[in-house]
Amino acid sequence: MTAVVISRSLTAEMGEEFAYQFARDFKAYKSDQAENYGVIFGRDKGFLYPDIVVKNGLQHVHLVQESVLSDWKQRWIDQEPQENFTSNKILVYGQMTEVSFTPHLLLTILDPGGHAQMSDIERMKAVGEEFEEEYFRYSSRLPSDKWVIVK
Repeated sequence: MTAVVISRSLTAEMGEEFAYQFARDFKAYKSDQAENYGVIFGRDKGFLYPDIVVKNGLQHVHLVQESVLSDWKQRWIDQEPQENFTSNKILVYGQMTEVSFTPHLLLTILDPGGHAQMSDIERMKAVGEEFEEEYFRYSSRLPSDKWVIVK
């Protein structure tokens, strides 16, 4: 079973209704990644740096945006591999491995300029620290109305 939690800050950014839909979409994507890439979610991979991000096993997945929509549609028709579905809007997420259901924690969306933000070491260290803080708060308080949760 794939469980998904959206961080408090991302929920506040998106609004609760959109956050629930986004969590459901991510759950469907992770449940059958081979069939569900190229619509909302594209290339999906881990980070190489900085250490705090790598240590926490954070991943990033490219998100569809208007500027790549027609390109992604053609790539889907051409049955291209997931790694070819790129954009400059990037979701950072990780898995809370020591929490019931080991949910994916959708942390933040790097937009605009997702690649530039990923290249900014200080920005990414802050993202790694945010993951640790969110993970700690979620695991110590467990579900409340502060997080959007889809099981």
